[in-house]
Amino acid sequence: MRPEARAARALLAIALLLGLALRLYPQHRFQPGPEFQIHFPRNAVLDVVDRNWKPFNVLHGAAFLDLLRLVYSPWYGVGHLLGRFHDRLDFLVAFVRDPFPFILVGRALIVGFSVATIWLVGRVGTLAFGPWAGACGALVLAVTFVHVRESHHIWLDVPAGFACLLATATALH
Repeated sequence: MRPEARAARALLAIALLLGLALRLYPQHRFQPGPEFQIHFPRNAVLDVVDRNWKPFNVLHGAAFLDLLRLVYSPWYGVGHLLGRFHDRLDFLVAFVRDPFPFILVGRALIVGFSVATIWLVGRVGTLAFGPWAGACGALVLAVTFVHVRESHHIWLDVPAGFACLLATATALH
């Protein structure tokens, strides 16, 4: 590998680590704007309790809600096997008593999409314009205020951006 390509890869790695650090830092705290924190986890828990896989709102699609349900369902199943949840209503009661663990799971999924988006920006930039463009693009996204802020909300913006970039990277590849 050429030295300039190696340096571009190092910059991309720095961008990924910096992006991860900015997105993980305040995850353990409750944040303002609870509607952006509890909406999807609440609906996913209700759907697990109801055994319902229909989206609560088809306007935004159901993929992210389905992903949350795919995570919450085994959480309930393991809790049921271990005796923590006697039935699905106990799972709902656990959410009502303390929704924060459910919020943290949603935030972790969003952080995963966010870091993957930074990597995809690097990939698309590399495919289109070369390794330095990809690394610089990833670094810019890693520190962009709006992307960092949206990476702390359990909302559809970051997964939607990831999906768009994934389609673009696939088309360029």
